[in-house]
Amino acid sequence: MKTVNEVLAETGLSYPRLCQLRNLGIVPKPTLKGLGNRKGVIGVYDDQVIEIIRWVKKQRKKKLTLFEIAEKWRRLKATEQVTGELVVAQRNPDITHWAVDLFAELAEEYPTHAYGQGQIESIEELPGGKLRVQFLLSKEPKE
Repeated sequence: MKTVNEVLAETGLSYPRLCQLRNLGIVPKPTLKGLGNRKGVIGVYDDQVIEIIRWVKKQRKKKLTLFEIAEKWRRLKATEQVTGELVVAQRNPDITHWAVDLFAELAEEYPTHAYGQGQIESIEELPGGKLRVQFLLSKEPKE
């Protein structure tokens, strides 16, 4: 669990931006935790919020607006399957190398989910030693 101040320090976000992400439904509301002996309460976030904010920042680098990011987030949370396309380096023709890259990219793109069975729809070699991989995976929220 992380306090609001810890989240802000770790992510570099301002408090108003964190509130904006919360109001858009991207970041969940913090849980209030009592400090005991009438010392008040403090808002704490699940550690997962850091991954969510990193995902948001990656989407911003892709020039998406916060509203577009919020819509993408709602779609991600609503769907039971992830379909997509990633371009990964083909450092070695051995399947394990690019598969590791694929799943590292996938985990970064969809930080709040674990993945079950799936299939690779197609693999295309691109110039520069890269592969375009189209996939379909089942997903479930991380616990």
